[in-house]
Amino acid sequence: LPRSRLPLVLDGEDEGWRLEPDRWRTWLHETLNNSAASMMRLNFPSLREVSAASAQGGGEEESIDLGSIPVVVMNQRHDSLRLQHVQQTLRRIGFKNLSIPPTISWKEVNLESLVGSGKVSANLLLRLDWYKDGDQEAKMKYLANAHEQVRIIKDAAEGEYPLLIFEDDVLPIAQDLRQVSVRLAEVLSQSPPSSDMIYLEFCYETCANVTYSHAHPLLARAFAPSCSAAIFYSVKGAKKISQLCMPVFDVIDRMYQFLIQTRLLEAYISLPPIFVQDRFWRSNVKKNAGSSLHAPLQPPCGGFDAARVFREVELRQEGLLLSPSAAASVARSGQPPAGCQPSASGWSTASVRYIFFAEPLELEQEMSLAHSILVYSDEEDGTLDVFLGT
Repeated sequence: LPRSRLPLVLDGEDEGWRLEPDRWRTWLHETLNNSAASMMRLNFPSLREVSAASAQGGGEEESIDLGSIPVVVMNQRHDSLRLQHVQQTLRRIGFKNLSIPPTISWKEVNLESLVGSGKVSANLLLRLDWYKDGDQEAKMKYLANAHEQVRIIKDAAEGEYPLLIFEDDVLPIAQDLRQVSVRLAEVLSQSPPSSDMIYLEFCYETCANVTYSHAHPLLARAFAPSCSAAIFYSVKGAKKISQLCMPVFDVIDRMYQFLIQTRLLEAYISLPPIFVQDRFWRSNVKKNAGSSLHAPLQPPCGGFDAARVFREVELRQEGLLLSPSAAASVARSGQPPAGCQPSASGWSTASVRYIFFAEPLELEQEMSLAHSILVYSDEEDGTLDVFLGT
């Protein structure tokens, strides 16, 4: 972008939105615990011992009709299982106006033509080289994704309709999809009239720099988020993006991050995030970057403290939902719970696993280092997150 079009980067507060530098710790912990619990239920449904771990929706009325919102799912033609997974999930949440537009393969990208027509910046590949975004195939995949998303957003701008774009590897954090529906409607209904976009999933945000408003308790004004797996675009936002991101000058995540941090786009994040990207589905760009188990792909917040907390959640390769009494027994003995055989669960001293406590737990003795146990204590709610392994 020409320097004359760039405002100063604004650190700090906007009118009506205030910095609360430590508030992120509370909602991040809630997010990580909820996502860990959801992933464990998916990975080991037979091991559930906590019967009331998921809150029920209770028949609340939705403030916005989700079925009327146009929803686009970004999907490659060969990824039929991913498409089936996300379509089924989104329909169960309440979205009815779903479309899966045809997208171009990275092999079909004609860079010379796209640059010549003004759709892609001539310096894009140099920028991807500078960021070390992989080999030529990876770069073409990033380019194809960014080009297709901007094209779809441009169509929404010209048609003057709002739009929700999901990538096909998203998973709602809450397992009760009725609860997800209600929360989505509440978040979207709190969108300020001036909003361009709302991140329903995000990663590596500088969470200490986001700002809050009493009038919009389910939102925070974004500072510089990354990831773009679940974003709502207003008509105003679609029009701005179709102008600011044409030609495409970077991967989609970094284009948005730059435009948000320079205040060219007015973006908000959902508190806490409603969706996560699931590591279970292999990346379309990074080869062999999948997982045999469901797990969050990226942390919502960046920085040392957030990375440490996320790493503790990520450490487990197999998750168990245990009652406090069973969890205490496991923590003290270092042995698998009763009825859980090593051959059936893959339990071994060489693997690391995460035990989630649905209730506060007090241990009468210190954890033995012989069991290689790492304990992270949350001072807010008194819970203990215990990790076993080598």
